[in-house]
Amino acid sequence: MNAHILLFLLTMACDEPGEDTSTATEEAPEGCLDHTWTCAELEAAIAAAYGDAELECTDGDETFIISASGVPLYDSTQTTPNEITAQDYRIEIPLTAVCADEAVDVTDSRGSIAISIAGLAIFGASDVNGNDAIEFEGPTMDECWGHAAPDGAYHHHSEPVCVFGTDTDPSEHPMDDGHPPLIALSYDGFGIYAINDDDPEGSELDQCGGQTDPERGYHYHMTETYPYTFGCYAGER
Repeated sequence: MNAHILLFLLTMACDEPGEDTSTATEEAPEGCLDHTWTCAELEAAIAAAYGDAELECTDGDETFIISASGVPLYDSTQTTPNEITAQDYRIEIPLTAVCADEAVDVTDSRGSIAISIAGLAIFGASDVNGNDAIEFEGPTMDECWGHAAPDGAYHHHSEPVCVFGTDTDPSEHPMDDGHPPLIALSYDGFGIYAINDDDPEGSELDQCGGQTDPERGYHYHMTETYPYTFGCYAGER
């Protein structure tokens, strides 16, 4: 294969590993409300997922911990040059998500900005070159919309559609009040919920991709359009 073509394919198909390094700030969303999780609701969410995530949580503590291998339980057909390898995640997240004075943009992130309840990494919307990762790297992703980074970290740039299994969609697992299910946790502590079928493009969401309601406080929603996950951290980190 021509060396220039190979270099292009490797660049297009790979994300830089590591944690989010975004620093750009913007005005915080209006109407943001802090949210405190209970260990019981976190445990129930993780138990419902198709993954190997484990929870360490004590009500009243400042943080909880999610541990996971970072490897999906399903057989991935992703086509990057990278082999999926265990990451041994041990991620500490605020038990009370606190609204920040300034939001931190994550659309240009090059690493993990959240973790799914199945224990798989959620990356930002951009690929290594700052392009829309779904548009430019979509062909390398498997049927669950995941693929591997150069360090072997399997991850999503959009809704992890196999979070409850390969034969079921997140929309088939609504919460008791009909709200889309919790499918991931942002590192600022706010929940990330599945695409709202009544607003799949997120037209009713704020600049960070979130909204507030009495039951969940402030929270994010996945969307069918860019930035797919969420656009900025609304909470303190």
